[in-house]
Amino acid sequence: MSDPYDETRKLYRDVASVYDTQRDKSLFERKWLDKVLQRCPPAPRILYLGCGSGEPVARYLIDQGARITGVDFSPEMLAISRFRFPAHTWIAADVRDYTPPDPFDAVVMWSVLFHLTQDDQRLVIPKLAKMVKNGQPVLLQTGIQAGESFGTVLGRRVYHATLDTVEYRDLLIQSGLSDIDYVPEDPEAGGFTLWLANSPH
Repeated sequence: MSDPYDETRKLYRDVASVYDTQRDKSLFERKWLDKVLQRCPPAPRILYLGCGSGEPVARYLIDQGARITGVDFSPEMLAISRFRFPAHTWIAADVRDYTPPDPFDAVVMWSVLFHLTQDDQRLVIPKLAKMVKNGQPVLLQTGIQAGESFGTVLGRRVYHATLDTVEYRDLLIQSGLSDIDYVPEDPEAGGFTLWLANSPH
């Protein structure tokens, strides 16, 4: 079986510019981004995994004084981010393999985790706690129902996978993450399912 994440990478490389123009930029993510910022020091260094073209999430965080390091598997998406925000750092990498040289004040991973297989999610989540400084937040967006499925992006099929809610919570706790704020299908955040937790103190 081919790697579903590799197929997703090809899709987002192919459609980068069109996706950027059609991506919802109403900033429905703001509620949760504000929660992250409330748990951060002033002018935080934030690692944004799956940053795409940088709007609206990176732009909002930058406008609040954050310094962004964005990681994405699509060089085409990163080129747009780099053009928009040249003073920040943009890295082409697979989120499954990426390890930052130093911990950040926060990690944001929106609309990325569910593109990984269930096994890959089980490997990635424990790594996130090590990417932030002691006591700092990690924000995740997941699916809601355990299993595998396919959605569409610009008419092309894209893979999704989700773990059981209990397993997500167990993985966070086993990774040392605490103060877990969980809202399934948050109506104030585009119906997305969100997890916010703090790394060990």
